[in-house]
Amino acid sequence: MIERFTSTKLERETCPGCGTGFAAGLRQLLFTIGLISVVLIAGCAPTGFTSRITAVAKQQGVRDASTSAVRGMEHLRFNTALRDDLDDALEESQLTSARESGRHVLSDAHDLAVHAVHAEVARLSPEALTGLADQYGVKTVDGVSDEHMRSALMQRFDAESIAALARDQERIDQARSTADVHRLLKDIRRRIEPAVGDAGRLGRILLAAPMYVPAAIGAELADAEATKRPTVAEFSLARVYEPIDQSAAPAAHAPTTNDLSDLARQLAPVFIQEINPDAAYALREDSMGKIELGGTPSDVLVQIDVDDPVVYWSHTQAKVRDRRYDQLVYVAWYPSRPALSSGDPQAGEIDGVVVRVTLDRNHRPAMYEFVRTCGCYHTLWVAEFVEQAARAEFGGPLPGMAYAVQKKPERSRELFMPALVTIDPTRMPRPVVMVNAGQHLVVTIDTVAADHYEQASQPPQSYRLEPYETLSHLPLGGQVASMFNGEGLVHHAARPEGWMLAPTGMLQAGRPRQLGTMKIRMDAYDYDDPRLLERNLRLPSSF
Repeated sequence: MIERFTSTKLERETCPGCGTGFAAGLRQLLFTIGLISVVLIAGCAPTGFTSRITAVAKQQGVRDASTSAVRGMEHLRFNTALRDDLDDALEESQLTSARESGRHVLSDAHDLAVHAVHAEVARLSPEALTGLADQYGVKTVDGVSDEHMRSALMQRFDAESIAALARDQERIDQARSTADVHRLLKDIRRRIEPAVGDAGRLGRILLAAPMYVPAAIGAELADAEATKRPTVAEFSLARVYEPIDQSAAPAAHAPTTNDLSDLARQLAPVFIQEINPDAAYALREDSMGKIELGGTPSDVLVQIDVDDPVVYWSHTQAKVRDRRYDQLVYVAWYPSRPALSSGDPQAGEIDGVVVRVTLDRNHRPAMYEFVRTCGCYHTLWVAEFVEQAARAEFGGPLPGMAYAVQKKPERSRELFMPALVTIDPTRMPRPVVMVNAGQHLVVTIDTVAADHYEQASQPPQSYRLEPYETLSHLPLGGQVASMFNGEGLVHHAARPEGWMLAPTGMLQAGRPRQLGTMKIRMDAYDYDDPRLLERNLRLPSSF
């Protein structure tokens, strides 16, 4: 089939009765189709080990959706933060600093690739594992266990990726000018695959093009409604969840540790969960718990053990000007977002609350953010001392803004900021997170836990902290699996609103998803953009 489109055969073909322009156009079209076919056929079966192992993970639906591979350079992976680091490297004007930044970014991208691929290999099915091992001669003895094959595949990836990284960095070292370094880095930037929320966006829009306008209007109305919701807690009954480790920083001081796990424990939130005794759904739907997996590795079911409360934590960094600021992210999971009305478009299995605490340069909690695990209802609270410093440096609020720390957004939507947070220096800085019943929306965040305990209908429950990455490495049927599929979406947790808003290009709106894949304010921003706060706030130089 492909052979008949070669240039030799096309030169011999004639089109009696046709003009030369038509014939030439037809020949060019057929030749182009042939070339595309060859490229597609070749692209479906990569032969290099690092590219093949990445392709198999994608085919199996076990890839780490929070990372993006680099086409033809699968020994590198990028996430939102590393993309920004790469862009920073491209801004370097001196050869020495450009080389140093480039080498650093590639080293981090390699480390991320190793981490992601190891986790993906651990989730591969025995059949995929055996196929890879046989294809690349890893399995040399009959009866070698799956774990031995996994280990051997990981070791081979490590060896080949380290060698590839060394070649990349040698090219950077040999670059004779800053422009040469930039060309190398730009080539890598072009090769980075799109993030899962961006991949296929145009196709989703075109597939339901006639519904684009009503879907877009619906999205605008939903976003406007989210910024008009109540942000004052008036709970008559509540359940309190507090961390098992109650150690906290001394009063009037910042946390006393640089160890991230210790820092996470010191600043772990107290959750005040509203209880609605008149709810039409089971009260367990408003109980947070531990993630467990059921079903099979090919059909994973996500379950919540509400008798074992767990909050999962992670660490990221924000960038403001030339500094990096630690951020602690806490995620609590619920069995479902129950239906609150007939045909509720937001209802579905599994739901979650994400709280992010950004620390200033002195490691004091300075900003608090809430977002549902689908990326909906993003809300920001800024500490009063940050607002005071902003007023001292910039003056009063800009026209149309409530606070001096706010600025006109670069895009159409500003971050929703309903109030400031008072940091009482005589009490612990642990945030108190007020979550309403049913919707699981954080109504407000403050730091005065004692004032809310009297609303509790039962003694406080203690929760454990576990690393967020355990959610991608959970036991299931003698293997390990993730609560997220290859697109970073929680298995079997689609919402009706996902279909309703699909014509806008959003990937399954409302469905809970993995950190590193969330978009907020109707896809206006990447939640994990390290410059999200810098781009949307006037942060004082003392921050």
